[in-house]
This record gives sequence, structure tokens and C-alpha cells, in this order.
Amino acid sequence: ASVVSNCPLPVEWLSFDGELINGKVFLRWSTASEINNSFFEIQRSADGHYFETIAKKEGGNNTNSISLYKFTDYSPLQGVSYYRLIQHDFDGNVYYTPSISIYTHNKPFVISPNPFTDVVSVRAFEGATIIVTDMLGKVLLHDVLKSDEYHFGNELVSGTYIVSLIHENSTEHKVVIKK
Repeated sequence: ASVVSNCPLPVEWLSFDGELINGKVFLRWSTASEINNSFFEIQRSADGHYFETIAKKEGGNNTNSISLYKFTDYSPLQGVSYYRLIQHDFDGNVYYTPSISIYTHNKPFVISPNPFTDVVSVRAFEGATIIVTDMLGKVLLHDVLKSDEYHFGNELVSGTYIVSLIHENSTEHKVVIKK
């Protein structure tokens, strides 16, 4: 076998990542350049070994500019979902990306009562980060849950707030109202 060192790869990768937001997995990838790129296959797996194709995205053909791609998995697997891309050339060659893993948790992010008058309870993952912002985006509370239950609210005036919970590679947002 011979190795041709001056043969460029069909796609010069910049990134491939994903995150869980409100129960959906958002995948993003970018390329610096593309040669003979027909399309990308988006694949998902429950175990990191056996993948199934869940979507296809048209490639950039031949380009020397940065290309941005995205895909939303509206029905991710519970537990860990593994994702990878298969890049297809027009001549039939294929190239696989390394897989990435996205943790989709079964434990609910619960806020109660809502609306509330004095104190609200948040049930979620110990170690998760909680951020409370007003409707203008001003951060009013930023803390790490030291148990699976967290209480706040006395320090807030009546109004509507966004409670964000960040755990590993997932972010969830909920609206809470103080009367």
C-alpha cells in the first residue's frame, strides 16, 4: 500500500459537538473547506457501537470558506446517546467522525409550586448549576445544588423569572412566577 501525502482530505473539520436543551439534542459541526463533498449522514447509537442513520444534510460541494451545519434530534434516546457523522464524497468514498456522547437524563427537573408566593422548590441533580434570571436576562441567583432539592424565592420580588439548570452537557430552562 502506498500513502499519498499531498492528497487533501475531502473535508477540513473545525468542530463537531452537541448539547441537550429542553429535552432535544442540538448537534453542530463546521468545516474550514470541502472538496467533492456530497452530503453528511447523521447517525445515533445507544451503545456507541451499533449506529443508525437518523438524517442527512447536503454538503458544501467544493468550498474554501467556513461552512456551518446543524441538526436537532427531537427524540433522543434516554440515558446516553452517541452521535457521529459520515461524510460522503461524490465519488462514493466515506469518512467517519469520532462519536460524541450526549447524556439525556431520566430524572426530571421539577419546580413547585408554580406560581409561588414565598419559596419555590427545585428538584434536580445534585451538583447541577442553577441560574435564575429576570426577563431581561439579569442573573439574580447562581449556585450549585448541594443535594437533589434546592429552595429559593424569598429574595425575589413579584414577577416572572427563568430558571436554568445546567448538568454535564445538558441545559434546561423553565419559567417560574412569583405572585
